[in-house]
Amino acid sequence: MSTGFEVTVKHQISHQRVSDLLCSAFESGSNYWISDAYALGEDEIPKKRKLSYATIKRGLRLLSTTPAYAQHWADFLSENDDATTGDVFLQLCLYGEVVYG
Repeated sequence: MSTGFEVTVKHQISHQRVSDLLCSAFESGSNYWISDAYALGEDEIPKKRKLSYATIKRGLRLLSTTPAYAQHWADFLSENDDATTGDVFLQLCLYGEVVYG
């Protein structure tokens, strides 16, 4: 027996909104991990991550469809996003999950 309805809604996200979200991440939200992400031990070689159109699309998809990130998505849509929202978004783009924090 079903307990509800599943609805898929499409959103048109402007490049400016994505740019704003990444700016929040790079200016303050991700400062606690981004410089350390490549400062691993000498024996460890970090896997390089690229921020691209494809990874940004993945980050938006994960942000919008993963229940754990629903509040960040709601904040983004209502333009109430902040450094934490930017941080979560950047991690989703680069790692496909929140790895730090």
